[in-house]
Amino acid sequence: MSSAAASAATDDDDEHQRQPLPADPDWLSGVISRLIGRPRDAVTVICDRTIATPAVSDPHNVLSSIVAVHIVYTVDGVPGTDSLDVVIKSLPQEPYSRAFVLEAQFDYREVHFYNTVLFELRNLEEDVLTNHNRSAIGDMPVAKCYFAGMNASGKDESMLVLENLSKRGYTAANFSTGLTYTEAKLALRSIARIHATSLALKLKHGPLTERWPFLFQTSRATLSYQALVERGMPQLHVFLRSKGPQYDTLINTLRSLCRVTKQIIGSLMIPKEPMGLMTHTDFWCNNLMFGEQDQCVILDWQMISYSRPTNDVALLLVSSLSTETRRNHSNELVDIYWKALTTHASKLGVDIEGQLEYSRYDLDEDMKESKLLAVLLCIGSVDVALGNEETEQRLLDLLTDLQAEEIFNRHLTEISA
Repeated sequence: MSSAAASAATDDDDEHQRQPLPADPDWLSGVISRLIGRPRDAVTVICDRTIATPAVSDPHNVLSSIVAVHIVYTVDGVPGTDSLDVVIKSLPQEPYSRAFVLEAQFDYREVHFYNTVLFELRNLEEDVLTNHNRSAIGDMPVAKCYFAGMNASGKDESMLVLENLSKRGYTAANFSTGLTYTEAKLALRSIARIHATSLALKLKHGPLTERWPFLFQTSRATLSYQALVERGMPQLHVFLRSKGPQYDTLINTLRSLCRVTKQIIGSLMIPKEPMGLMTHTDFWCNNLMFGEQDQCVILDWQMISYSRPTNDVALLLVSSLSTETRRNHSNELVDIYWKALTTHASKLGVDIEGQLEYSRYDLDEDMKESKLLAVLLCIGSVDVALGNEETEQRLLDLLTDLQAEEIFNRHLTEISA
């Protein structure tokens, strides 16, 4: 699981953490000139007042380099200076992570999300929804994008320039404690809107895999996830052994799962029609930011796939809730997601239960399968949970609960049948 949630820095932090600009000042001038509708040579970035600082505090973020930049600039004919706070996202510098990102085309996929997918989703809503409905729900739950391209700042590589949401009061979730019930509810409503709109687009205009060939293909995703699970499983085994012999049965079950990880991931990534739609596929709390007006913005669209909606829902519930919230409120949260999904789809002319014959019961059945995929993704990123007492206990609770629910054995039985 990757993380793109930005953290605000204070002025004192800026002085201590200041680092080189991730993009050429002249190139940034071009980005701003397009944004404000002025000629490129009319905008000048003031280098000694433009400050770059780390934008994320998550040490486990390996899929990108993310830098917050406070840009100060002048415009010809306009007195004084103006400023713009952005987050610049580029390829990671560490060689292994960089090669992994390029091989899996994570950066390429996210550029296309902002340039193509988001544009088409917005257009569909504008074409179908009334002005009243559009104003009531606001814009898509996605950060503003000022630039997304593959050849940026004179380099043959990708770059994104996004709004720095922390400057508008947005805050990142606390992974250690997990999402609150309210935060989880807001997150599920946000992803339900994306799911419903992509589903409507498919039904109105044809297959998404043909329309968006850059979506994370099942075969490629399976290999990437398998590599992560194979890296994380030994760490998990060492951790479980350290907790005592009561986890021996669980360790043996996980070993059996590891031998068939490729088959499991491959089968669970395949959508169940007619509910195949675009999924975020990395939908956990560190890719969310929350505003003061019950807003939840979803970040990090590098893994968009054509898959099952329950894969996103299950990953959030499995990875990002406290044990208490997960045990006591998961069904209620799935109800909230279902209502948001069906309501927004209906506004776009899609009757999920009537037209597609997909029910709340069907959603629950798919959730059982998606939980296994979710826990495999968590194992692939198990280092995120280790080293913190709260998250380690949450991991133990999750694994023992899923074992008690027969989630693991059910799939082992199906594969061996």
